[in-house]
Amino acid sequence: MRFWRDLSIQNKVLVIILPLIIVPMLILATVGFVTSSREAAKTANRYSPSGSRSPTIAENPAIRVTSTTSRMASLRKQRSHDANWNAH
Repeated sequence: MRFWRDLSIQNKVLVIILPLIIVPMLILATVGFVTSSREAAKTANRYSPSGSRSPTIAENPAIRVTSTTSRMASLRKQRSHDANWNAH
């Protein structure tokens, strides 16, 4: 008990307050980490190729080809427009 009486008031405050801050922060960090890990695992499971689900838009070749084709047509149209504009 003599050790406690010899401490300054600042050190006593630190000894009392810091554990009250550090322990809840560690608990919250652990809960947050576990929760985010579970969510990440669910997301990974949802988008894994082994799951039985319909493919996403990016995985659907017909949509991807159509998208690429329309993009190429748009670029051709823009080049044609630019060429006509420069000719005038």
